[in-house]
Amino acid sequence: MKYASFDHGSVAMSERRKNSKASRFGRSVTWGNISAMLRLSSPLTTTSAPANTPDVQRKAAVNRLLYRSKQRGFLEMDLLVGLWAERNLPTMDKGQLAAMETVLDQENPDLFKWLTGQEEAPEAMKANPAFMDMKRNVEERLAAHRDNAAMSRPGKDWVRGWDDWNKAPGPNAMAAPERKE
Repeated sequence: MKYASFDHGSVAMSERRKNSKASRFGRSVTWGNISAMLRLSSPLTTTSAPANTPDVQRKAAVNRLLYRSKQRGFLEMDLLVGLWAERNLPTMDKGQLAAMETVLDQENPDLFKWLTGQEEAPEAMKANPAFMDMKRNVEERLAAHRDNAAMSRPGKDWVRGWDDWNKAPGPNAMAAPERKE
């Protein structure tokens, strides 16, 4: 079987391209010359800092931890951990970054319950300075924005804090604060 061969004028087209580039650049230009010009003029290629310097390694570690903090796959954790990390990671030293990595290695449901006080955190987490600072931050934010009538008592799951059927606090709810009028 013989296949039809189509020539779309590729030789003529490449000549026109070559001539148009040559006229724009004032000389004969090939793809090799173009890639060489791009390499020389690219702002992405720098020779000022090798990739193995402590500053570059620290910045890479901070960026990696920041990404892991903001992309947990659990919206509440993305906000709680990610916003805290955004404020605190850039100023952390090497030991604090290692502590933060330990926090980020925890499972989302467990970490969420520990941070929000629904469950007691294990001793290893209580000894972790990054976790304790993050927990303090979460507690401050919760205290500023929560309605105690809809909250569970400390150490209880939040889902039991409000009884939707009776439109009243559930069995684990905290006492409602007295309202000043």
